[in-house]
Amino acid sequence: MLIKDRAGNVLIEMDETTQLDGAALRHADFSHLDLEGYDFSDTDLRESDCSGTTFYWTNFFRANCEGGIFLKARFCGAVLDFVNFRFANLDGAYISFDNLRSGCSLLGADFSSANLEGADLKGSRYNRETIFPAGFDPQSQGMLFVEK
Repeated sequence: MLIKDRAGNVLIEMDETTQLDGAALRHADFSHLDLEGYDFSDTDLRESDCSGTTFYWTNFFRANCEGGIFLKARFCGAVLDFVNFRFANLDGAYISFDNLRSGCSLLGADFSSANLEGADLKGSRYNRETIFPAGFDPQSQGMLFVEK
């Protein structure tokens, strides 16, 4: 599979691996793909387009998704701990349960200035280090606070 940027330039050629940890994929176009079980830990995904993409059981630990486009993306049971979502557009995104009723983990994630309009975050876990946009109330969204 070829991973291209939004201008059509090839960023990386992938074989059957789902390991993209630490990759430089700024401006990548992942729109409308099914990326179940991928590992994006420590990956640079700034300003990437992930509209309509399904991230089932995907690991984003410490990924940089600043300014990314995640319109109607689906994060099902994904690990989003310490992810930088500053200025990301998550309008209509599903950031919630997988088929086993396990929500996403958002411990220490930074959503400052992100668009969470219409996002479904029910059952997702957050902690004191998780940063939300001004005026966002995680409890009213059905999110679960954890002490860790």
